[in-house]
Amino acid sequence: MNNEMQMQKIETVLATGQLQDLTPKERVEYLNRICNLVGLNPLTKPFEFIKFQNKMVIYATRGCADQLRKINGVSIKITERSVENGLISVSVEATDKHGRVDSDIGVVVVSPNAKGDMLANALMKAITKAKRRVTLSICGLGFLDESEFDTMEVSEKEPEISTSTPTLEAPKQESGEYIIKGGKYEGKTLSDVSDYEVKTYIESISTMLEQKGQASPDWFEELKEQLKSEAAAS
Repeated sequence: MNNEMQMQKIETVLATGQLQDLTPKERVEYLNRICNLVGLNPLTKPFEFIKFQNKMVIYATRGCADQLRKINGVSIKITERSVENGLISVSVEATDKHGRVDSDIGVVVVSPNAKGDMLANALMKAITKAKRRVTLSICGLGFLDESEFDTMEVSEKEPEISTSTPTLEAPKQESGEYIIKGGKYEGKTLSDVSDYEVKTYIESISTMLEQKGQASPDWFEELKEQLKSEAAAS
């Protein structure tokens, strides 16, 4: 398929919203075009694909908002925060270099008995979610941010292999190293994810499952047992 036909197919798919009809190569081209439009470096993987509600969508990774804030001179201030009815909510206001103002909110589910580190981590997560949401909004990007996945159904999160940097091979896993088998870190080893990220993710999922009265997925229980084993060994 020549470049002109490829572009026509991408434009057609975008018009219908059926991103799953794109080939891996076409997805790369699509993400590169978005990055070029907003000034992002595609090698840093600011966007990736994920299957959500049986539909492939694009989400912004944690590096996306950081780059956007720098490029667009976005400053953010917290305007309100509250803890009520098992929810932590943080409201923020953003201003870009042109003086345009936007606002958004980040909400995280927390156990009514949460305190200490668990409550502090949930508050930081709500702040992060609010800042990323308002950054994408003020920069005109209507994509999901990866910080929002923790409040979605676990069974609906099916991360796809990133296609944003096709010339780079995925890092090889060390022999015997534990690989996470589900959730947003599926396919990664524990060394690929910081201790804080893993701890916060587990607390968030545990709280969500408790609130909904759902049983823990097998991969989630296995991950917790693995962390306990490594903590005991250290």
